[in-house]
Amino acid sequence: MKCLVCGTETKTKYCNECSRIISELMQIVGEEQWGSIEDFSHIYPMVKRVRDGELTVRDLVQSMEVED
Repeated sequence: MKCLVCGTETKTKYCNECSRIISELMQIVGEEQWGSIEDFSHIYPMVKRVRDGELTVRDLVQSMEVED
C-alpha cells in the first residue's frame, strides 16, 4: 500500500510523517471543522508540501481558513 499523500510505501493509509502532520492539523483546526471536510484530496498536496519543508502546518491551517 502507498501513502495517500506522498506515495511512500506503508502498511497503513498514511506514512508516519504524513500521519503526524495530519494529526497535528486535526488538533489545530478542531474536530468539528475537520469532520465537516467531505473531500480531503485538496488538502493532500499541501500536506505533502509541509512534509517536504515548503510549508508549515500553520500555513496549511491559514489556507484552510481562507477556503471557509
